[in-house]
Amino acid sequence: MDPSVTQPEKMELVVVTHVVDAITFWAQNVTDKINEKINVMLIEKCPSAPILMGRPSSHKVYGARYSEDKCWYRCTVQQQSEDKFYILYIDYGNTEIVSRSDLVELPEELQTTGLAKKYKFWGFHVSSEQDSPLFSQVFE
Repeated sequence: MDPSVTQPEKMELVVVTHVVDAITFWAQNVTDKINEKINVMLIEKCPSAPILMGRPSSHKVYGARYSEDKCWYRCTVQQQSEDKFYILYIDYGNTEIVSRSDLVELPEELQTTGLAKKYKFWGFHVSSEQDSPLFSQVFE
């Protein structure tokens, strides 16, 4: 038997924050209490933080206003097209496109690694819609 299965101290308790597909998801460690502290700092810093000017750095963490609840969250910029930015919310794993006015510079104390990690169930395969016979019929 695999020793990691029988050792409960190796188990990590997580809360799922974003589901990508049937076998891929993002989650945060349940025992991590830093999330509350980060949220308070974002509420304090983001409204008065300078809007991102110029090209974003792939090595920096920014603040972005999420379209669903209009709250501030930490993100990294994945791609830019003029004044639209494709971002990854690093503490949750979800993505969206935001405008320059919704993207701000963050101070050094918020330039830390994201709280969410990406997980994938091992040994499974999810077929894409393109693999399905129905998809082939519709697009022929």
